Formats: sequence, C-alpha cells, structure tokens
Amino acid sequence: MVELEARLGEITFVVSPAQGGAQLFLSYRVPETGRKGDRTVLKLKSALESHGYSVFVDESGGASWVQTIQVAITDCQVFIPVCSKTYGDTKWTLRELHAADEANKEILPIWHSGDYPPKPVSMYLGNLQRLPRGSQPLKQANFQSLVSDLVAAIKKGLALDQRRTRI
Repeated sequence: MVELEARLGEITFVVSPAQGGAQLFLSYRVPETGRKGDRTVLKLKSALESHGYSVFVDESGGASWVQTIQVAITDCQVFIPVCSKTYGDTKWTLRELHAADEANKEILPIWHSGDYPPKPVSMYLGNLQRLPRGSQPLKQANFQSLVSDLVAAIKKGLALDQRRTRI
C-alpha cells in the first residue's frame, strides 16, 4: 500500500486509504467519460496512480455493485465528480454525490464538458472550486496541467481536512 507524506506549513500528514479502500473516488457518466465515452476517467485514474494515489473507478455492475460503491465512497478520502454534460441526470451519479456529501468527504469537482455546475447537482457543487479553473472545460484544456492542479488540490484539501480534525 502506498502512503504519501506531505508538508504544508507546520502540518505533516500521511495520505493512506482507510481499511484498504481507495484514497480517491472518481464519479462519472460511463457513456461520456468512461470506457464507452472518451475514456477521460481511465486517463485520470492512470495519471493519479502515477502520482502514488489509489483510485476507485468501477464500471462492472453486478449484484454486489451497490455495496461496492457504498463502501468505496465511505472509505475514500476525496470524492472527484467528473462533470460532463449529463452528470447528475442519472440516479447513480446523484446517489454517489449525495453519499459523499453526507459522509463529509472532500469533494473536488472536475469540469469535463457541458454547463458548470450541471443543473441537477448545482446545490452540491455550485460553491466549490472546480478544475480546470478558467473558462474552458477539460475537453478543451491541457490534460497534464489539470492533473498537476488536481494533485495540488488533493494535497491541499487533505491538509485542510487534517487541520479540521486536529482542532
């Protein structure tokens, strides 16, 4: 299991998955950004793993799928919704985002395509900083720059979360 140590000011924290689960959970629409779409999520997973993170991505379905999703959200440290044109239009993306919000997970949205925030999830994401910053969604932005910004945001978010739990 990979553990990452980061220093931010006087705070030192170790990022490691809880109970063997993945540190990061990618929530997305399979037909747009998964294996049936432009595969952005699979590229993100690979890029984040190359930075030492464990990443949950699931497209398997099946009888135990609901339980698998619930456990992965509960165990993750950061929930990353990949907001494409129809993100939030399905009950599953809504359920995943709601579960992450209820579990007080750090949420770091990525604007992939379409309007931001997607209307069905605007109450969850409207006040959160999204990546990429600026006026272009990921489909039109530099992928490597997004990954660098995402890794920095993950580290910053986890440091802030550590600070909240120590006070």
